Amino acid sequence: MAKIKSRPLLVADDIALDTDRERRSSAVSTCANELAKALGSSIDLMHVEDLFQYPVKTSAYKPLIERYFKDQKEKFAKVALSFQVPVKTRFIQGDPVRKILELAGKRNGYQLLVLGTQGRKGLSRIIVGSIAEEVIRQSRIPVMTLGPKAQSKTEFFGKQKLTILISTGLTKNSLRAEEYGIELAYRLGAKVVFFHSLRETLHPILQTAFSVATPPKQVTELFDQMREGVKKQLENKLKKAARRKVISDYLIDDRINSASQAILKQAEISAASLVVIGTHGRSLLQGAFFGRTARDVILESAVPVITVRSKRQ
Repeated sequence: MAKIKSRPLLVADDIALDTDRERRSSAVSTCANELAKALGSSIDLMHVEDLFQYPVKTSAYKPLIERYFKDQKEKFAKVALSFQVPVKTRFIQGDPVRKILELAGKRNGYQLLVLGTQGRKGLSRIIVGSIAEEVIRQSRIPVMTLGPKAQSKTEFFGKQKLTILISTGLTKNSLRAEEYGIELAYRLGAKVVFFHSLRETLHPILQTAFSVATPPKQVTELFDQMREGVKKQLENKLKKAARRKVISDYLIDDRINSASQAILKQAEISAASLVVIGTHGRSLLQGAFFGRTARDVILESAVPVITVRSKRQ
């Protein structure tokens, strides 16, 4: 397992324009600052202004736009002064998604991207903000996201022993997230809790069969066999963490059908400071979102969530 080098954290800030964005900006800055201090890292703070939002070629609006950009740069400079670690600022013009991904994809550039997001109501559900979701889906480096509930915190990594909850599907798609979580725990002196939702991959018919008050004997035996198999795999994860001198434990949920709800519950029970979860980098043909479980966890988690793409693309 390759050790995470002490490269800078890349922090994307949208600069406060209203109360919600001010709270989000403050939370992202606080979280990134605490993490950078714990890791002995510096920060590259970036903000991207989308020029297509403004009629830059219209002379009548030019003075107003110039004044707006001046104000934004002044606000951005104040945000940079709030950090207690070395900070480099990058005030960039262009498409936010493309510019963030360009920097995040810089070879040997950054160890982690930190950003905030808001919960937006779609036609029938709540979704992650479009910029954040697209960045998370495509980013080649791990992304720490502060959802709406995590943004209400004023302290993220205190002096107490940290716990990192690593959600694993026990497949190859979870390996990079597991490895990243273990290495991060090593660097932070944190404890790791591997978590698996037993019902996550079950067919709805099996989920129903396991949910009845008195399931048939054959169903119970199958469930017990599955649980034993999961325990053995998780015990192997503990050995992997031990080789990295990381204290670890595991939890299995066999009652909740929703993987995201199971993760959120166990994060609360284990008093996790961070949740690490693997995601699939899907193309537009496969679907615009990075996975419902990861999306729901980000939106509902009271702590920051780090997503790690399963494969480099």
